[in-house]
Amino acid sequence: HFCPMPFSIVAVDPANGHRLTVIEGGGSGVPMGAGTVAAEVGDTVYIGSFVGDRIAATRRGTGVRP
Repeated sequence: HFCPMPFSIVAVDPANGHRLTVIEGGGSGVPMGAGTVAAEVGDTVYIGSFVGDRIAATRRGTGVRP
């Protein structure tokens, strides 16, 4: 099962609290939704969800791929 709920991955600058939306995902017809955790490793952002058995990997600004 998976949840198509839209989500945003947001980076926060700890020095000033400014936020930057890095990735927006989810919605109908996509391979994964309801992103609840993300980790940036090099140029890749890995996204996990509270439901299902999927993990997504993407680069900033390129969309989510399974």
